[in-house]
Amino acid sequence: MGWALLRRRGLFFPPRPALPARGAGSVGCLVSYCAIPFKAPLGSASSPLGSLLSPATVLAFILRRILQSLAVMAVVAFIAFGLFNFTGDPVAFMVGQDATVEEKARLRTELGLDQPSIVQFARFVGNAAQGEFGISLRQGRSVATLLAWLMEI
Repeated sequence: MGWALLRRRGLFFPPRPALPARGAGSVGCLVSYCAIPFKAPLGSASSPLGSLLSPATVLAFILRRILQSLAVMAVVAFIAFGLFNFTGDPVAFMVGQDATVEEKARLRTELGLDQPSIVQFARFVGNAAQGEFGISLRQGRSVATLLAWLMEI
């Protein structure tokens, strides 16, 4: 592998200035700081990066990133669910002030707002994973159809 390719991959470390000789067999620079050209392909056992690019290491890296991504998505889903629930009563926005108590109770049951929060959160995550984001408070239509309509424009 040439010096230019090493530099592009960030593997080139300029040699340190030569150390004063301390006797027979002393080296002019420390090996960890010297750029030593090598011909072995990356990932092979004889390559200096062979242990870093082994299939087990790469698989562990990928699995770790997937788990980190799932954790981030769970936290974002929890924050979004909390914001949606604590901004106000969606039933009051959807039916207006003239609605009867029965109409509000019926809509609350249709939307599943009469169930415990953990059930609502599980349904929220399941629907979001399927691309169903509920009903728009302003438009009264499915958010998925509104998004599809906006994507066509």
